[in-house]
Amino acid sequence: MEDPSNDPARLGPYRVVRQLGRGGMATVYLAERCGPEGFRKQVALKVIRGELAANAAFRAMFIEEAKIAQTLAHGNVVQIFELGEVEGDYFIAMEYVAGASLLDLLKTMPDGALPAPVALYITRCVCRALQHAHTRHDADGRPLTIIHRDVSPHNVLLSDDGQVKLADFGIARAIDRLSRSLPGTLKGKVGYLSPEQVAGRSDVDQRSDLFSLGMVAFQMLTGQNPLAASDFKESLQRALNPRLPPPSTLRPDLDSRVDGLIERAVQRDPADRFSSAQH
Repeated sequence: MEDPSNDPARLGPYRVVRQLGRGGMATVYLAERCGPEGFRKQVALKVIRGELAANAAFRAMFIEEAKIAQTLAHGNVVQIFELGEVEGDYFIAMEYVAGASLLDLLKTMPDGALPAPVALYITRCVCRALQHAHTRHDADGRPLTIIHRDVSPHNVLLSDDGQVKLADFGIARAIDRLSRSLPGTLKGKVGYLSPEQVAGRSDVDQRSDLFSLGMVAFQMLTGQNPLAASDFKESLQRALNPRLPPPSTLRPDLDSRVDGLIERAVQRDPADRFSSAQH
């Protein structure tokens, strides 16, 4: 990990306030854009890791995907304001959500699970975000075929005032394309990726996101992720052939109707899943 003292004081028109987090792909900062008469707007700046930005294939896809993601405008989607570049540093300026990620919230729960109404509410909000993205068209009416590809607890943000927002449209697909050439990239995601993603299939569609959301919902409801294993190869095998127990067997207070929802969302064959987030 780099020394935080190396964090930039400014990035283009943005004044960096503090670092919010650092991952394998990017560093995220809280920043401000200042204007006349004391105007200030807080944003989250996601700065892409230098070696990734230097990869021409990744850079081209990242820019294209960010342009598409910038068209999304929905209350359950973290809004992208700007794609920028300063002296080779590529960044996305996006809506700052003051609160915590779903991952952080789950870590605070004694058994790793949420109250069922809360878990189902979060699931419904993410469904709304995905439905908006999956059904977007360009100015000529052609489908944009936006697929998130990384629906997981760290990308679900929960604001202090109760809003639920899905983050990271515009970077997941570019990373997905490089995941097999960058050691360790895939490892932390296997518990949520669809079987077709893990298999590297080229026909991944919106039903892949629904599988991932089904896994997130299962974890919120039970505190467990049956696809995760300490051994990476075992995780891959589980991800390719997902077998989940009905959530109510792990949490008897659940309405049995929830079992059917989860079971359908996480079917191995996309044709057996829900056809859309709206559905």
